[in-house]
Amino acid sequence: MITKLVLPVAGNGTRLRPLTLRTPKALVTLHGKPLVEYILEEAAESGIREVFLIVNPEHRQHFMRYISLARRRFPRFSFTVRSQKEAHGNGQALLQVADCVGRRPFAVRFCDDVIVGREPAIKTLIGFFKKHRTTVLALTRVPKNHITNFGVVSIKRTITPAFHDIHLIMEKPTQGDIKTFRLSNLTIVGAYILMPEIIKELREIEEYAPRLPDALPLTAAFHRVLAGGGTIYGWEFPGVRLD
Repeated sequence: MITKLVLPVAGNGTRLRPLTLRTPKALVTLHGKPLVEYILEEAAESGIREVFLIVNPEHRQHFMRYISLARRRFPRFSFTVRSQKEAHGNGQALLQVADCVGRRPFAVRFCDDVIVGREPAIKTLIGFFKKHRTTVLALTRVPKNHITNFGVVSIKRTITPAFHDIHLIMEKPTQGDIKTFRLSNLTIVGAYILMPEIIKELREIEEYAPRLPDALPLTAAFHRVLAGGGTIYGWEFPGVRLD
């Protein structure tokens, strides 16, 4: 049973300025609700019980105030807040809660991607995980001229029309990469069920990764799993992604 959700919310939200000059990106409101609240609603409908937020230290008080209110609306959640002191990538963010998620699979959601569909994205991903017992990522198609802006996959085989066995993942490929590696127009959305091996791979990468911004992306761990013969599946969700 997957009951833990990790929410990396430490980004500076530069693309949303001036909205994020005083408000953390995850707390910017969309249709009257903070972005993070859409994810919490999704989590509540998916059986999640423990929520781990990884925040920018400068934003910690903003999130603590929000959580004090959110506890009333989501009384079944236990909240844990950890700070990501240096912005070395979303993979490094996950390492801040490695001791919390332990050796069991867990969910990850990014507030950048609000997913609107018939069923909560996390719930559907959990369903796929129960059947296949491996890492599962949400995917969506984008126009071919937008591929270079996203993490993109190539497909080993299509299991059903909306469920794929992933061969390769590449972050923001060039046009040359797209042709060389036969990349699809399927891009990764910020909704995953991750096996604990992802944490293991991130720890090993961290040992030699430079201490630079975004030097430890989560996709680096995905790449190592696939290169080592591991399996990662992708679900092409039928709803709408608000990026």
